[in-house]
Amino acid sequence: MEHALGSDWASVVHPDDLARYADKWRSALAAGEPTESEVRLRRPDGNYRWWLTRTVPLRDELGNIVKWYGTAIDIEDRKRAEEALRRSEVYLADAQRLTCTGSWAWDVATRQSVYWSQENYRLLGFDPEGGIPSDEVFYQRIHPEDRDRVRRETILERLDESAHFDVDFRIVLPGGAIKYVRSMGHPVRNISDDLLEYVGTSIDVTERKRVDEERERLRQVQADLAHLSRVTTMGELTASLAHEIRQPISAAVTNAKTCLRWLGRDAPDVPEACEAASRIVKDVTRAADIIGSISLLFKKGALQRELVDVNDLIREMIVLLRSEANRYSISIRTELAEHLPRVMGDRVQLQQVFMNLMLNGIDAMKDTTGASALTIKSETADGQVLISVSDTGVGFPQEQADQIFKAFFTTKDNGTGMGLPISRSIIESHGGRLWAAGASGRGATFHFTLPATVAAHA
Repeated sequence: MEHALGSDWASVVHPDDLARYADKWRSALAAGEPTESEVRLRRPDGNYRWWLTRTVPLRDELGNIVKWYGTAIDIEDRKRAEEALRRSEVYLADAQRLTCTGSWAWDVATRQSVYWSQENYRLLGFDPEGGIPSDEVFYQRIHPEDRDRVRRETILERLDESAHFDVDFRIVLPGGAIKYVRSMGHPVRNISDDLLEYVGTSIDVTERKRVDEERERLRQVQADLAHLSRVTTMGELTASLAHEIRQPISAAVTNAKTCLRWLGRDAPDVPEACEAASRIVKDVTRAADIIGSISLLFKKGALQRELVDVNDLIREMIVLLRSEANRYSISIRTELAEHLPRVMGDRVQLQQVFMNLMLNGIDAMKDTTGASALTIKSETADGQVLISVSDTGVGFPQEQADQIFKAFFTTKDNGTGMGLPISRSIIESHGGRLWAAGASGRGATFHFTLPATVAAHA
C-alpha cells in the first residue's frame, strides 16, 4: 500500500529519523490504527524541516482498509522554539545549581505554592517526587527560633500589604544539619492591579554565613591580640609612665604646700594662694589626662568610631612616651599641619599605631651615637591625612620594606614581630595604608594615610 507521502517517501525522510519513522508506519499498517509522528523531511532545496504527520485509514462497509489518508504540517518554528525553551531551562537549572538559588511561586487565591524549581527542592531538603509541600510542612522545616519571625516577615501574615519581602532564616534538614537561607519575594499583579501571586527565590547563604562568622572570629582574635600587645607594651613602659605621672603629682604637692603657706600667714596672701591653687588644678589635670590615656590603651571592647583630631592624638602620645625618649636622650619633634582634617576612627586603635611606630623609632635609636631625633609630621595629601614618623636610627635594608610587616618577622632581639602587622591591619581597617621607607643616610620613615571625613579642623 502506498505511503501518504508517495512511493518514494523514504528518500525525503532524514536518515536519522528513517528507521524510527518506518517502524512506526509499519506498526500502524499492522494494527490498522491512526498514527502520528514528528519527522524531518527534505524540501526541494535540500534543507530539512520538522513536520507533524498524521495518517488515518479509510475502511469499506466490511471494515477492510482500502486507503490511507494523511496530513503533514510544518512545525519547524515550533520545534525551534521548544528547543530554545529547553536550552533556556537547562541553562537556568545549571545557573541555579551553581549559585545555590531556587525559585518558587505562591498563589494568592489558594494560599499555596504552585511552583518550585528543582534547586528549590534540593536546597530545602524536599523530594521532588513528593510534590510541592504545603506551607505548614515547609514551615515545620524552619528552625523553631526563626519560625514565628519568618511568618511575620513574609507573605503569610503580610498579604494585605502585598509588599516585597527579604528575610533570612535557618532550616533544619531531616538529618539534623542546619542551613542558612535567604528568601526574597515580590508580588505579581494583573492589568487590573489585582494581586495574583508571589514569585521569589531561595538562596543558600550557609557558606557566606560561615565566612562572615569566621571573619568576625578572626577580627576578634586580632582585637584580642592588639589588646594583648598594648598591655604588654604598657607593662614594659611602667617605669617611664610612673615617672611621667609622678612629675605633675609632685608639682601638685609642692603647689599645695605653697598654697597652705600663703594662707597660713598672719595676713593670708589670698591672690598668691589662688595662683598656687590654680597650678594645683593644672598639675592634677595633667596627671589625670595621662592616666586617662593609659586607661584607654588598656581598654578592651568593641570598636568605637568617632571623629578624631590626629594632631591631638599625636600630642597625647608624646606626653606618654616623652620619658621613654628622654631615657635615651632622644628629642621628639613635630611638624603638625594647621587646620588638619579630622578622621573617623577608633581612638584607642590609632593610639596603638602611634605607640608602635614611635617606640620602634626610639628602639632604633637607643644604641646609636650622635644626636637622635624622632620626628612626627602631619599633612593633607589627595584628600587624605598623611602621617610620617621618622627616626635617625639604624634603619633597615630597602628589600625589607614590606617584609617587616609580615607576622612574626622582627629585627629586634626581643621583638614579637606583631607590632607592625597589627598596625597595618588597623590602618587598613580604617580605609588607609601604612608603608615604610629607608632613609638615604640612616634611619627610617613610616608613613600612613587615613581618609579625611571633615573638610577642616574647626
